[in-house]
Amino acid sequence: MANDRIFGAGSWRRARDIARHPRFHEGFLEAFGGQSLDYAKLDRMPPFDQCRYENGREVATECRCAGLCIDWRHRNSLPGALKTYLIGRIAARKAGRASDPYRAKPQCVRDERWDKPISS
Repeated sequence: MANDRIFGAGSWRRARDIARHPRFHEGFLEAFGGQSLDYAKLDRMPPFDQCRYENGREVATECRCAGLCIDWRHRNSLPGALKTYLIGRIAARKAGRASDPYRAKPQCVRDERWDKPISS
C-alpha cells in the first residue's frame, strides 16, 4: 500500500489493464530510457493519469534495477519479461513479502547508462 491509500494490483488481470494505460506506458518508456521526471508535464496531467504515469516510472525503475531488458513498443502488447516481473510482484504482495520501496535497502546501484552494475 502506498501513502495515497491506493493498493497495488491484486491480480494479473488488473495489472494488465493498468499497464495498458497510455500514461503508464509513457512513464515506463521515459524512465526505462533514463529520462528524468518532467514535473511540469506531470502537473498538466489529471490526478488519475499522474498516478498511472508514476506507476509506470516506478515499475520501469524496478525492472532496470533488476537488470531486465524490456523492449516495449506497443502499449497493448506487453513483453513477456514485463509480464513475468509483474506477476512476481503480485505474488510477493499476496505472500506478504512486498515491502515499502522507500524503506527497502537498494538492491543494486547502476551507472548512468544502466548497463552494468557497480559495487555499492
